[in-house]
Amino acid sequence: MEAILISDLILYLHIGTTDEEQSRSQKVLISIEIEPATIREIGDALENTIDYSAVRRGLRSLLRGERFNLIETVADRAARYALENFRAKQVTVTVKKFPYRDTAHVGYRLSLGKSD
Repeated sequence: MEAILISDLILYLHIGTTDEEQSRSQKVLISIEIEPATIREIGDALENTIDYSAVRRGLRSLLRGERFNLIETVADRAARYALENFRAKQVTVTVKKFPYRDTAHVGYRLSLGKSD
């Protein structure tokens, strides 16, 4: 299997289920793995692959300024965006946030394919 990987893209989002959480933006890390719909000869040409820079810009644009209750919603929105806008067969998104001092992070992982 081949995949494009973006690990720990840093975003600051209004996310959480309490007024306190929603009152300020919080750091989240988003990782995405995109399996191309077709395996083909890349030939060292950008147009023959998924442009990770375009994925990154798109995710930032999609999520910036939004308010979310759940990291699950962020993961779903990011995965569906990648499936709809890039030649992807399967997408896995992991979202991490840092609400507790005694925990490295909490997170959610979602995998979606073209049939989901």
